[in-house]
Amino acid sequence: MDVFTTATTAGNMVLIYLEACSSYSDEARSLYCRFRWDLRVLEAISLHLKEREFQSYGNHSTAEDCLINETAGYLACLISKVSGSLAKIQASGFWGRTINQGLWVARRGSLKELEQELHEWTNRFDIRLLGLPPEIREIIPATPVSSFPVSPTLSRASTLVAEAPAAVLLNSNFKMQQFAKLASHSKRQKVAQLEREPPAALLRELEVNGDGAMFGPLFIESQQYILATRPCPPAIDPGTDRFRGFKSDVGEFAAALHMLDPNTDICLLKVEYFFYEPQKHRFLFVHAPQHPIDEVLTLADMIDRCPYSVIVARNRAWLPLQQRLKLAQKLADAVFFLHTAGFVHKNITSSSIITLQRSDVLPSARFPYTTGDPYIMGFDMIRSNDGITFSEGTCSWENAITRQQRDTIALRNMEVFRHPDRLQWHKDGIKKYTKNHDIYSLGVILLQIGLWEPISTVTRRLERDRVTWPNRLCHISRDLGLSVGAKYQRVVTWCLGLDDSPIKDSDFMQEVLDPLENMTTAAT
Repeated sequence: MDVFTTATTAGNMVLIYLEACSSYSDEARSLYCRFRWDLRVLEAISLHLKEREFQSYGNHSTAEDCLINETAGYLACLISKVSGSLAKIQASGFWGRTINQGLWVARRGSLKELEQELHEWTNRFDIRLLGLPPEIREIIPATPVSSFPVSPTLSRASTLVAEAPAAVLLNSNFKMQQFAKLASHSKRQKVAQLEREPPAALLRELEVNGDGAMFGPLFIESQQYILATRPCPPAIDPGTDRFRGFKSDVGEFAAALHMLDPNTDICLLKVEYFFYEPQKHRFLFVHAPQHPIDEVLTLADMIDRCPYSVIVARNRAWLPLQQRLKLAQKLADAVFFLHTAGFVHKNITSSSIITLQRSDVLPSARFPYTTGDPYIMGFDMIRSNDGITFSEGTCSWENAITRQQRDTIALRNMEVFRHPDRLQWHKDGIKKYTKNHDIYSLGVILLQIGLWEPISTVTRRLERDRVTWPNRLCHISRDLGLSVGAKYQRVVTWCLGLDDSPIKDSDFMQEVLDPLENMTTAAT
């Protein structure tokens, strides 16, 4: 319990520092609002645990101790960081309710560095809250920052930050959880509301340029859109029960993603609506990007255009290590978000990850100097985590093509992202899709991001027996040591080496998110 008291005490002292800086820094004003919300969360958690401790005074249970220890341990890393930031402020002599302008100008560089550390805190706090025990998550306040009382010097803050980022993220995650728990008939109603007839202008665009699985951007009635497709298997005819089941699967996840607040800081795009295109026997998801864009690239596209070997050969300052680490971190965050919302992706590949290239930025903020804005797309038979899986993609491969065709490079380049359990029949059929299978796919993605070479450079080193692939990929990951470091390699091997045991959110945080965050911060 003392750890939360220490954190909130340190945090309130940091707030005094931010308030003092606010006269000279818009960023400090913004940070004040976000950090104030973070502290309210810590205070609410601390109060809740104290009340439980008081109610069970003299009769502590193992469950009580586990809850306190799990919560404190889970947040320990962030709590230590805010205490560290406070120590730096005190050591530098900046702590106080006022900072004169001369001191601000003279030491602005050091102050901005501290602000950056606090900015990292607020950005990571929201993700971490998703993995808290359900009992703790339920008591987290969701009050907009704009409703907090602030001092006159921070009156502009509400215009800088409309709502705490964590509140937005938690709200979107909660809505998706609630949707996953709905009864089947309620889900069907939500899906029916989201299926719409597209405008005629959009249909005309599809006739001209509509063969890709992911294409855009398109301008329809002054609005920019991105379309993602989900082809319907040839063996499933419209009007049949199998078609209705397939449509339900497609629609359910579209409806879940419709719950996303557009301002949610996560690599997932809100689905505006979806529709069926009978001419090409496929479903299409319609997304509206938040910023003007002029190009959509997949991760595979970026690597093919600018592999690491070419960057080195030409001695270019393209896609520095910090950019690739940040990309890895954001993708891991998105997978964590889906899992904590009760969903699994089932199709994480370098072709289902896209980056949006903004048209309103300098060339230095676009590919190949940066990655752009990444998102996980290409949703393939996604269901809630406890739903039944048809394994349509895998089954169709087994039934529709020959063994010789399965061994082609193109197919191996797709199969490498799938866990071997999902590529072969067992005595009870193909194993149910779990979070572990998503994490395995993420591990392959992280391996490719670390190598930054086409996936074919990996698959050509694999044997024909797919059961051997996890061990072989772990062996290949040794090549990451020189390019991205041993810590990154350990993250990859952890993802690739999971067995059937259920993975706790805290395990994923400790083994994947924490190391990626630390590496990204160190490389900045």
